[in-house]
Amino acid sequence: MNGLSLYWARMNSLNFRLIRVSVRVMALGLVLGPGMKGFAGQAVDAAPVSAIRHVLSVWDKPQVLDGVWKFRAGDSAAWARSDYPDSHWDAVLLSHGLGRKTVLRNGFAWYRLEIELPPGAESEKTLGILHPAATPQEYYWDGNLIGRTGIVGASKAEERSGDVTLTGIPAELSGPGRHVLAIRLWAHHPLFYPNSMQVSIGEIRTLELESNHKMMVMSLLAGILVCGAVYRFLNYRASGYRRNTLLFSVFVLSCAAYIVLVHLASIVDLNAGQQLAVRLGFSVAWYFMISMVPDYFIFEESFPYRWLLPALLTGGLFAAVPMGLVYTGYAPLDWIAPVVFTNHVFVSLSMAASIWVIGWAVWRKQSGSGLALLGILSMLAGIVVTWTFRIEWAWAAGVAAHVIFLAWAQTRRMSERMARHRGMDLQSARLEIEILKKNIQPHFLLNSLSSIIAWLEEEPKTAARLVNALADELGILLRISSQKTILLKEEIDLCRLHLQVMGLRQDKTYSLEDTGIRGDERIPPMVLHTLVENGLTHGYTGRTNGAFAFKREDFPGRARYSLFNDGVPRERKAGKEKKGEGTGLRYVRTRLEEAFPGRWSLDSGPVGNGWLVTLEIKHETG
Repeated sequence: MNGLSLYWARMNSLNFRLIRVSVRVMALGLVLGPGMKGFAGQAVDAAPVSAIRHVLSVWDKPQVLDGVWKFRAGDSAAWARSDYPDSHWDAVLLSHGLGRKTVLRNGFAWYRLEIELPPGAESEKTLGILHPAATPQEYYWDGNLIGRTGIVGASKAEERSGDVTLTGIPAELSGPGRHVLAIRLWAHHPLFYPNSMQVSIGEIRTLELESNHKMMVMSLLAGILVCGAVYRFLNYRASGYRRNTLLFSVFVLSCAAYIVLVHLASIVDLNAGQQLAVRLGFSVAWYFMISMVPDYFIFEESFPYRWLLPALLTGGLFAAVPMGLVYTGYAPLDWIAPVVFTNHVFVSLSMAASIWVIGWAVWRKQSGSGLALLGILSMLAGIVVTWTFRIEWAWAAGVAAHVIFLAWAQTRRMSERMARHRGMDLQSARLEIEILKKNIQPHFLLNSLSSIIAWLEEEPKTAARLVNALADELGILLRISSQKTILLKEEIDLCRLHLQVMGLRQDKTYSLEDTGIRGDERIPPMVLHTLVENGLTHGYTGRTNGAFAFKREDFPGRARYSLFNDGVPRERKAGKEKKGEGTGLRYVRTRLEEAFPGRWSLDSGPVGNGWLVTLEIKHETG
C-alpha cells in the first residue's frame, strides 16, 4: 500500500478505487488489505511511523501529499500547533482498507502531516493547498488557520458539505524547513464522510489551472458519453426497436452520470437533502455501469449464452444496493469492508464477462469483434494509467474510448444487417414472382379449367364449387403476396382452399386440421401454402386421399409449428435422397429470415408413415 495518494474516506471515492483495483484483482487475485482504523484511513500495522513528507520541486510542479498521516478522533485546539507531540497518534494511509472496523461515525477528527519544504521560494509566487473536500473542514499551517470549507451546523439539517478548497499559505509561513499541515473535520450527519480526493501542495495558480484542467477533461468526456447515448437512443427505431440498442444507451448514459455525480459534491455546496439525491443517483449509475456488460449488446444476436445479462443484472443488485445504503447513511459504516470487497469481486467478474464476450466474438470472427477488442484494451489501459500515475480522468477516457469503439462496431453491424435485409428484399421479391408464376401459370389454370369443364358435364354443382374455390384462392394470393406478414389463420384458410381446388381437380379428398392455433400469430404469406403444395406434389402419387395436420406447441422462449402429412415422397419410395432444394423452399427460408431474422429454424424429414416439417420461432426479446 506504500505510495497511495492521500485519500479521505468519502463514499463516492469507493467506486473510483473499485475501478482502479479491478486491474490488480484480475491480474493478481483479490487480496484483503489490512483494513480500516479510526475515522477513515487504513491503519499501518508496522512500528510507529513518522508522518513527514519531504517536498522537493513544489514551486515548479504541485505534489500530492500521499503516504502516512497521523490521525486522532476528538477535538483540541492544541492539535493544530506545529510543536504538538503526535507520536502516540495512529499512523494511517488514507484509503479504505478491508477487514477493519470503523469506530467513529460522526463528530470531530484531526489529521496531521509534517512537511519539509525545500529552499528556493520565489517572492512573486504563493504556495497553496488544493483539497476537494466533502465535509466541513478547517486547514491549519503551523498552527495558523489558513482556510475552511463547508458549514458546521447546530443540527444535521443546518450542516452543509464542503466544496473544492484552494487556500493560499502566507509567504511568511512558507519558508524552507519543517512545517505541519493539520486538518480538522467534523460531521453531524452520516451522509458526510471525509472525502478521498488527494491533497496537493504547490504554487497556487498552477494548482488552480490543474484543477480546472481536470474538470474540463471530465466534463468533455461526460459530454462525449451523453452524445453517444443520445445517438444510440435515436438509432433505436432505425435498428428495428431492438432491446440491445436501448440498453446500450442506458449503459453509456450511466457512465456519463457517474462522471458528473462523482465530482458534483466536490464543486457544489450541497445540503443534506441534495447530498442524498446525488448519492442515490450515483448508486443507480454505479449499478448500471457494473451490471450491463456493453459488449454483450453488440453480439447478443449470435452470443449463445443468453443468461449472462440477467445474471449480471441480478448479481449487480447484491453489490450496488448495499453500496447505496452505505452511501446514503441507511446502513452502518461497519458494512464498508464487506461492501468494498463485494464490489471488488463483482467489478472483476463484470470485466471478465466483457473479455469473455469479446474473446468469443473474435474466435467466431464476428463482425465488429476487432473494434470491441480495441475498446476493452483502451478501457484497461485507462484504468492502469489511473492506478499507476494517479491521473483521475484516465479511467474515464478509457471508458469513453470503449464506448466509442463499441458504438462504431454496432453501427458497422447495423449497416451490414441493413444491407442483408435489402438483399433479402430483392431475393424475396424475385422468389415471390416465381411462386406467383407457379400458382397462376398457364398449365395450372388450363388444368383447372379442364377439370371445371369435365365436372360441368358430370356434376355442375361440383364444377361450381371448383370455380368458387379457385377464384377465392387466386384472389387471396394476389392480395397477400406483397405483404410482409399475415395472420396465420388467414394462411390456413388459403391452404384449405388450395387443398379443395386440388382435390376437385384430381378427384381426391384432402383435409387440413389445426390444433393449438391462438389466432393472433403472424407469418409471412404463402409459407405454409408452399409447404402444403410441396407435400401434395411429392407425397400423394397414386393415392386417392391425403391428410395434413398443423399444430402449435409453446416452449419457454419459443413456439414450435409442426406440419405433418401422411404422404410418402417419390424419392423415398425409390430409395433416393433428393439433393438441394427448389424454388419453394428457398422462398420459405427467405421470407422467414425477412420476418424473423436469426430467430427461426426449419427442419423436415420422414417420420413413420408420413413427412414432418418443423418450424421453430423464438420470441422477440426487444
